[in-house]
Amino acid sequence: MKRGGAENAEAGDSAEPPRTVGLSILPLQINHGDLGCWVSFDSYRQLSIQSIEFKFVPVTTTNMRTISKQYSDPLDLVWIYAAKQIGMQVIRDPEVFASWDGQGVLRIGAPETLDPDDSLAQMIFHEICHALVEGPEAFQQEDWGLDPDVAVGAVHEHACLRLQSALSDRYGLREFFAATTDFRKYFDRIGPAPLEGSGDPAIELAETAFRRATEGPWSAALDAALQQTRSIAEIVSELAPDGSLWKTLKK
Repeated sequence: MKRGGAENAEAGDSAEPPRTVGLSILPLQINHGDLGCWVSFDSYRQLSIQSIEFKFVPVTTTNMRTISKQYSDPLDLVWIYAAKQIGMQVIRDPEVFASWDGQGVLRIGAPETLDPDDSLAQMIFHEICHALVEGPEAFQQEDWGLDPDVAVGAVHEHACLRLQSALSDRYGLREFFAATTDFRKYFDRIGPAPLEGSGDPAIELAETAFRRATEGPWSAALDAALQQTRSIAEIVSELAPDGSLWKTLKK
């Protein structure tokens, strides 16, 4: 092949008509249709675009995937159902950590607002324990009628944690359901018999709450949720990596 028209012109020859070689680019699938183009270049001079043609294909439902199902965490389902049986509707709310409105709605922080060791199951369980400590009359009060800024509020929080320990111990889940708030130090000091001892006013409150939990109208729902949690944990604990809460299950 000759090098080009410039060399021939210097020799006095007439310029040879440019030869064009076509390069076809296959259609590309894009969001709004098919793009087809034909690119040509002058073999003597420079690459040039001869023509671009667009063909838009209308988007129809046949081009889109229909999503009819969604994934739900099994443990979330267990405790949302338990709460529903008790009379609590659980709603995720990024504006709160945990809040009971006294009218049947329990708001729990959205996943992105919580700590890595928080779980919806643990938080629902904790709020159920609060309700059991405070008794039936507190069900109609915001946040169970508690004031966390006064000393008596701390005693009631301690009673809740003792009840939580006593109930979860029966299924080997104490550490799995451990407190994740500023009261964690107290929780970690609770001994192997959470409802026994002296000198702590929280123990008597926890004892009464334990009877409500195991003998009252919520006992079946609570027992089922704890047993189902145990069943899930027995499977997952064998697969979970070190550092996972699932590894805390007691045999």
